[in-house]
Amino acid sequence: MTVSSEIILKGLGFARYVRALAASRGKHYEALAIASRWKHSTPRVLQAIEDNVTDAMVSKALRDPGTVADVDWAGPLTNFKILVSEFIAMLRSRTVLGRLENVHKVPLGVRFLSQSAASTVGWIGEGVAAPVGEMSLATVVLGYSKAAGILVVSQELLDASTPDAEALFSSELRNAMAQFFDEQFINPAIAAVANVSPASITNGATVIASSGTTIAAIVADFAALFAALNDNNINLTTPTLIMHPKTAIALALKRDSAGGAAFSNVTAIGGTLFGVPVLTSSYVSSSVSGGAIVVLVDSSEIIVADPGLVTVDASRQAAVQMRSDPQTGAQQLTSLWQQNFVGIRCVRYGNWKRRRDKSVAYIDGVFW
Repeated sequence: MTVSSEIILKGLGFARYVRALAASRGKHYEALAIASRWKHSTPRVLQAIEDNVTDAMVSKALRDPGTVADVDWAGPLTNFKILVSEFIAMLRSRTVLGRLENVHKVPLGVRFLSQSAASTVGWIGEGVAAPVGEMSLATVVLGYSKAAGILVVSQELLDASTPDAEALFSSELRNAMAQFFDEQFINPAIAAVANVSPASITNGATVIASSGTTIAAIVADFAALFAALNDNNINLTTPTLIMHPKTAIALALKRDSAGGAAFSNVTAIGGTLFGVPVLTSSYVSSSVSGGAIVVLVDSSEIIVADPGLVTVDASRQAAVQMRSDPQTGAQQLTSLWQQNFVGIRCVRYGNWKRRRDKSVAYIDGVFW
């Protein structure tokens, strides 16, 4: 029996699956030959390609019932689904949204009730009428928003079997999606686009202007930040602070009058501040007016639709605009076939919104 001593990172199987399909130029037998290199370390890659999951099979799986024991079509989806779930788990662990606990999860495209205000309850004396109140309810649908990106790589990179080349391919596939989702989730400048994309959770949220860089000023800023949610009847049962690692490090370096750490529980990778969990991300944007931002969110007030769905396509027979902001009209195009490139398009589905507008606030213009 052959045993692999290779260290397998979560999500590597999915990256290898995509790499095998992209490098095979659409030929199933070549994809099998490429995947056979990893049959001992990541056997599901070879099994998923042997299963030969097609678009028609996936479409049918979305429409008709079945089980993983079915030999007709549901069984072959099992290996592919596991590879995708591993990639999604890896991606979630890299994003603020994926690490934010206690969010309110709902299905995509399904109408559900959302409560924006509670009913009235009060003390009454003998013979005194009880107060009558009503809940503020609304129906909400988080539509099928999707984010897509095209990663263009050389055929030589896909054909390379060195660990460095494989690590580069895997990290590029992962980091591009993680960066995009964090920026879209946190950046106050991101507004909603009807039937296309959600607004960030900070867009239109309460803003607290930073009052200075001293410890007293920083404490005052956080006091105002917490008050912004408390004053708007947000219970703060699941508060979380979100900031850039540089901001967290700046707090950790602050010293009190005795030379001790003023905020000793904060680190570059998170920690706590005033007993509140801290999440850090390198993709937390600067504020609109300059400086950094520090976000406070009651995570139970964030509605998230995350079906764990990723689709991947690869092509060498295409011409693309080699730019991150593709334009309409006549544009300069690059032939993938002529340049010996492969375009890998990755599409990730997801949506979110604030249940109540006052459940998020942020400190603006931070220069700690």
